[in-house]
Amino acid sequence: AGGSVQLSTTTIPGATYMWSRGSVPIQGGTLPFLTAMLSGDYTVTVSVGGCPNVSSPLTVSVHSLPTAEIYPPQSTAICDGGSTLLIAQQAVGYSYQWIKDGQDLMGATTSSYAATESGVYSVRVTANGCLSTSDTLSITVYPSDPVDLVWTGGVDSDWFTSGNWDNPCAVPSVNDNVTIPSGCTPPAAIPSCTLQNLTIDNGSGTVLSGNVMITGMLSLANGTIALGNNDLTIGPAGEIIGGSTSSHIITDGMGQLIQQGIGSNGRYRQVLFPVANSAGEFVPCRILNSAVKNDFSIRAQSEVLDGGFVGTPITQGVVDNTWMIYGGSGSTNLTLTLAWDASAELSGFDRAQSFVSSNDNSQGWLALQTPG
Repeated sequence: AGGSVQLSTTTIPGATYMWSRGSVPIQGGTLPFLTAMLSGDYTVTVSVGGCPNVSSPLTVSVHSLPTAEIYPPQSTAICDGGSTLLIAQQAVGYSYQWIKDGQDLMGATTSSYAATESGVYSVRVTANGCLSTSDTLSITVYPSDPVDLVWTGGVDSDWFTSGNWDNPCAVPSVNDNVTIPSGCTPPAAIPSCTLQNLTIDNGSGTVLSGNVMITGMLSLANGTIALGNNDLTIGPAGEIIGGSTSSHIITDGMGQLIQQGIGSNGRYRQVLFPVANSAGEFVPCRILNSAVKNDFSIRAQSEVLDGGFVGTPITQGVVDNTWMIYGGSGSTNLTLTLAWDASAELSGFDRAQSFVSSNDNSQGWLALQTPG
């Protein structure tokens, strides 16, 4: 189908020609040659000086091209060590050659092929001397225990559904690198786990449903993490990158943001705790510990009580936020840097006469510096 054959006869000066298929003259077939595109018995009549001479018939057979098509496989994504079966359309007289990445696969000459490797596959089908090649089909083999995983939310919002990740063969495990990008519905919750790196770049944000440990980098590009009653811990070799009014850690329960190894023989620099209080107000804190390293945890509360943890809310002259800061068993000699939005300043608060106070025993507030 779609092919042709060139028929020709001897060119004789002054002769006329008429080609026929069967007994029917072919319109326009008056040259010494003819392109035959249909099956049949062809003859040519050559006339010289009014005397016709008819050739013996020549049989032309036109065969249809074989159909080269790969039926949709069960899956184009294979887990490492698995396979997927590619099946070509079958017909009597067909022969097959499977192709991967443009190269014939040795011995792959049946109507089906079990693909076990990543690549671009097609099949070439031959019948009656005619051949055709199918469209290509890409197969991807995924590792069963990847290090890097990107959330897609392709199935549902469950962290433990493998189809929700860019690798359909796995979910995050210990010390993996996880990214929650924009353009998709984020996971409903991050369960209890230990990760190497975690990147949040989804404006919808997410929550914790268990305690989470980050041993490397927590990158806050966009979106929030709400702790509830769960702790988020950054290990002694870790760091938080980013942190802003649109990307932070919401301490909306008893859960804390914990950072380990802060001190002169560890993370000896200002360490950012990009927290927001239960009202979602961004109130970041930076800690510099000049003593030997210690672990510190922070959560924020969107009010100030006259007894610290208990009592009646103070309604004038304060920034309406309390930072709950806890040290571990190591040494503590802190420089604190606190930040808040101007809208948190209650009536009577004077920035020119402001100071930090502490309440260690749920009794009274103690000024830590002179007003300034």
